Amino acid sequence: VSRSELELADGDTLVFRGVVSLENNGGFASVRHDLESLALSGKDGIMLRVKGDGKRYQLRLRTSGRFDGMAYKADFQTVQGQWQELRFPWSKFTATFRGRFVPDAPQLKASDIRQVGFLISDKQEGSFELAIKTVGSF
Repeated sequence: VSRSELELADGDTLVFRGVVSLENNGGFASVRHDLESLALSGKDGIMLRVKGDGKRYQLRLRTSGRFDGMAYKADFQTVQGQWQELRFPWSKFTATFRGRFVPDAPQLKASDIRQVGFLISDKQEGSFELAIKTVGSF
């Protein structure tokens, strides 16, 4: 029952916003995009420039273009109204499937990444907004 949207604002900033509902055992919202031009091979990790609302989010990477399947996640805490530059080395990502840890998953390889996404979960009920200025590598 949660709802969310991804909007382009000011010509160069994506805004992931919506409302998390706890109805029907809910409590999460997500968005993702297929990667086409982000060259990640040979890099140490992924870098974000975001402005949040004080809530906790996940950066999620997928090695498959399928709708469902395993994702590699890294959690981050936002500071309300402040831009943050966050760096996530490949080793900091944990494999999950539908919220559960996948202990026998292969290690994340940059060359295999096909999708990038964001998720708000942990039953953080109510409105949320995450502005994303940069998704890059380092």
